[in-house]
Amino acid sequence: APPAEEPADGAAAEEGSASASVAEPPAVPGIDIKMIPTLVASLDGHTDTVVAVAFASDGSLVATGGMDGMVKLWDARTGVLKRTLEGPADVEWLDWHTKGNVLLAGSSDGTVWMWLAASGACMQVFAGHEGSVTAGLFTPDGRTVVTGGADGTVRLWAPKKGTCRHVFNGHDAHEAPITCLAVHPAWEKDETNDSAKLVISGSEDGTAKLMHVGTKKIVASFPHSPPDTSEVAAGAAASASAEGLSVESVAICPTLPWCATAGVDGNCKIWNMNSKTMHQCCAHPLSAAVTKMMWHPSLPVVVTSAADGIVRMWDARQGTVVSDYKGHTDMVLDVKGCWGAGVGGVD
Repeated sequence: APPAEEPADGAAAEEGSASASVAEPPAVPGIDIKMIPTLVASLDGHTDTVVAVAFASDGSLVATGGMDGMVKLWDARTGVLKRTLEGPADVEWLDWHTKGNVLLAGSSDGTVWMWLAASGACMQVFAGHEGSVTAGLFTPDGRTVVTGGADGTVRLWAPKKGTCRHVFNGHDAHEAPITCLAVHPAWEKDETNDSAKLVISGSEDGTAKLMHVGTKKIVASFPHSPPDTSEVAAGAAASASAEGLSVESVAICPTLPWCATAGVDGNCKIWNMNSKTMHQCCAHPLSAAVTKMMWHPSLPVVVTSAADGIVRMWDARQGTVVSDYKGHTDMVLDVKGCWGAGVGGVD
C-alpha cells in the first residue's frame, strides 16, 4: 500500500482490536485472508439462469453454464470473458478434466459436449441418453466419462473415441432419473488402485448404486428411501409418497469403508460398503430435505445443507450434530468445504 495509506490501515487495526478481541484468521499459504470478502468480478453475459459453475484444475479458468445453452469461459483472476462455447440445449452440469483444460457439459437434449478450453474446439459430442443428462464427471485418471440421465441409466464413455463402453441398466439398475454421481476419493489419490475404481449414483427411485468402472458391475445397492410397494400405498398415496423418495446427494468416505446418501426425506444415511448395511442415520429436524452432502477429508464427519436453511456438521459414527451454521433465510442448495483453514483444521 502507498505510504499515505499506512496510517489509515494502522488506525483501523487499532480501532478493531479495541472494540473486540477477535483473533486474526490463521494464515493460509497462497491466500490473502483480507481479500476473501472482496468481489473480484461480476460475470455478466448469460441471458438465462446460470445453473453450473466449475473451476479448471489449475484454477486459471472458471466455466459457467446456463439455461440459455451457453457455456462461458472466464479468466478466474480478472473475470474477463475468454470465449463462449455453444452447442448444448439447457446446460445441466459442468466438469473439468483432472489434468488438462478440457471441459464437459451435460445437456437437457440428451447429449454431453466436450471442448478444448484453449481453442474452444469441440472435441466430442456423446449421444445416447434418452432425455436430459442430469449428472456427469471425468474419472480421476481422465480415461472415462461417467454420465447419468433422466432415462435412469449410468453410462461409461471413451473420451477420445466418443463411444459408449457400457450402460448400467436393467434389473439391478436404477428405475428413475439419476440425480447425482460421485467417485471414490481413494481413486483420486492413487489412479492405479483398482479396488477404488468405484462410482456411486443416486436416483429419484430412492436408491443409490455402487458401480465398479473396471469390471462394469453393480457391486452394491443402498435402499435410502425405496418406494412403498404395499397395497396400502397404492393409488394417490403412492404417487404422493414417490415425490419424496429422491436421493439428492451421494459421497464415499475417504478414510473408512463407508458411503453416504442424502435425500428429500430429510435423512443422511451412512452405509457400510463391506456389509452393505446402514451404519447410522443423521435425521434432520422436521424432515427438512437434504440438498447436498460431503465428507470431511480425514475425519468421520459429514456436512449437509438442507431446505430449512441450516448447514450441519455430523459425527457419522453416532449420527449426532457436531455443530450447525445458521443465517440463511431460505433453503441452502449447495455446500463446499475449505478444510484446514480454521481452528482445529475445520473451516
